Amino acid sequence: MRTPRTRRHALRGFGMLEALIAMVVLVFGLLGMSRFQAKVVKAGTDGQVRLQALRMADQLANLVRIDRPANAACYTAPAAGTCDNAAARTLTDNWRTATLAALPGTATATSTLNAANGRLTIRLGWTGKLQQDAGEDDANAPYVEVVTDVRF
Repeated sequence: MRTPRTRRHALRGFGMLEALIAMVVLVFGLLGMSRFQAKVVKAGTDGQVRLQALRMADQLANLVRIDRPANAACYTAPAAGTCDNAAARTLTDNWRTATLAALPGTATATSTLNAANGRLTIRLGWTGKLQQDAGEDDANAPYVEVVTDVRF
């Protein structure tokens, strides 16, 4: 008759140990989920920044398209070539200032005109959150490049 009681005494605390192990497994699972959630949020933020950069590049491309082809050199950033239209140069400078302010981290905004084929290339770059976390250099920085034809 003493055997069941001794057996019950030996198993005392075993359920508590199982619960403790289950809690540790649950905590590690929750930590993994929270890290995954943080990466998803950062990737979503990078997507929003990319969309903002596309909008800014499209804005300059539209400015060039509605102006005369003779003023295409006025839309280079930084300024290059001859520009006979002060209003177009001011629009470009204001666009570049606003773009650099809107993009996170170390931002770049350039536009170059290839006079031979009449194409304006707009390139916007920035330092992304995922890039900062990975400790990558500027060679891997995200960027957007838009090419538009300025000939009519």
